[in-house]
Amino acid sequence: METTLATRSYSELVKRAQEKGYKVTLLYFWLSSPELAVERVARRVSEGGHNIPKDVIYRRYEKGLKNLFDIFIPIVDSWMIVDNGVEPREVIAEGDINEINICCVEKFEKIK
Repeated sequence: METTLATRSYSELVKRAQEKGYKVTLLYFWLSSPELAVERVARRVSEGGHNIPKDVIYRRYEKGLKNLFDIFIPIVDSWMIVDNGVEPREVIAEGDINEINICCVEKFEKIK
C-alpha cells in the first residue's frame, strides 16, 4: 500500500497483519523538502493527475516524517529509507528490530 504516513491509523493495520503471521516491510521514499513534493504534484496535475493543496502537502510532509520515526519504524519488521529526489535512488538507512544500518549519516540526521 502507499501512504504518506501522515495518519496513525495504519499502525493498527500493521499490527493486525503481524498478528496473522505477515512480516511487514516499510519502504519510505523521502524527498529532501516539501517544496520538491509541491513541484511533483504540480507536474502530476499538468499531466492530468489530481491536485493536493500546498498546505496539505506541507502538513503531510512533516507529520509523515514524525510518524515514520515515532510510530512506524518501532513496529515494522524491517524498513528502508530511500532518497527519492536523486538518480540513481540512494538508500539512506535501513533496519529491523535488531539493528540499524545508516548509509548516509548526513541525510539521516536531516530527516530525524
